[in-house]
Amino acid sequence: MNLANDYFLLYHGISLEKELEHKTLSITLNSETLSLFCILLIVRRKDFEKFIALDSFTSFFQTLHYEKTKHIEELYSLQWSLLTLLEKNNSAQNISIIHDIFLKLKEENILSYENHKKLSSLFEYSDHCTLELPSLQKKEFLFQEEQKHLQECIITLREKIFDTTLLEQLKHTSEYLYNQKFSIGITGVINAGKSTMLNALLGEELLG
Repeated sequence: MNLANDYFLLYHGISLEKELEHKTLSITLNSETLSLFCILLIVRRKDFEKFIALDSFTSFFQTLHYEKTKHIEELYSLQWSLLTLLEKNNSAQNISIIHDIFLKLKEENILSYENHKKLSSLFEYSDHCTLELPSLQKKEFLFQEEQKHLQECIITLREKIFDTTLLEQLKHTSEYLYNQKFSIGITGVINAGKSTMLNALLGEELLG
């Protein structure tokens, strides 16, 4: 999937069908135009009426030599064109500027933390080299083994600590580790087969 598809799915929560041809933008990318792009990209359906009522916002369309959008679908079309242009000019410098602008918009409470997180995750360097970490074998977590390891740590601490308050806390921690109880709740409608399933798991007819 391309940047535009990912943007509409993650940020707008829609899969945009491309039925109309989108205008190709021929604009030099710099800090000023990228700032403009970022502001246009943060607008969503619920914010559209608020933004479009601002003269300062509608002046952006003149800068882009783009007709003023009257409907949210027209804004989607513009956003698609912007993303297409950005994808073709995906340089480290441009991406860095975009991230800085999104961060500033978040700090000014124009962009929420959650939306800032979504948008920032979409823009990455095309030539970014990732370090390949050695594959780690997944270690199975066993409570008994972890419990034993923690008890060994407690014993070691007891030998090095002389403060009575801390020793008492270590004692309570040790007792807590050995008195863990796990509860599992099984819910379901009447006659769904809860007891039958539990009896099968237990291997005995314990439940009626």
